[in-house]
Amino acid sequence: MHTDDIMRGERWTDCEDAYLINAIVAGQSRADAAFALRRTERGIQQRWRRLRCATGALQGSPHCWWTPDEDALLRQGVKEQVPARLMREVLPGRSTRAILHRMQRLRIRWQRQDEWTAAEVDMLRQQARHLTAKAIAKQLGRTRSAVCGKAKRIGVTLRKGARR
Repeated sequence: MHTDDIMRGERWTDCEDAYLINAIVAGQSRADAAFALRRTERGIQQRWRRLRCATGALQGSPHCWWTPDEDALLRQGVKEQVPARLMREVLPGRSTRAILHRMQRLRIRWQRQDEWTAAEVDMLRQQARHLTAKAIAKQLGRTRSAVCGKAKRIGVTLRKGARR
């Protein structure tokens, strides 16, 4: 088949979809289906994947669209502060990376912990030379990373031996 005969970027018709479904179910190769439909093998592969998603055969697969139910579970998980790696358990077939990417697409963000109070900042300034970041974090009920970050932003040097 000459490359000029291949349809590129043309919309798929219902007739082509029906032919593709019947051909694949009958065991015809993608190459044969591509030749018969005047499409590329890659085009056949992508269309077959989309048809499988539309029929629910690939539901929950990384190669399938996100459903409204999955989006709702994602939003609920973020609302409850569930880490993305744990959300994989309720979103089978979705990787942590896929979950984070979907959150970005939907513009969903975890809510930050409450802002630092003046008393917490004062305590950090007073204890920075005497305690490690880990010890200060334990007293404040925050993570060591949060303490180090806040100390850096306010220009406080933490006690030697503590990571910065």
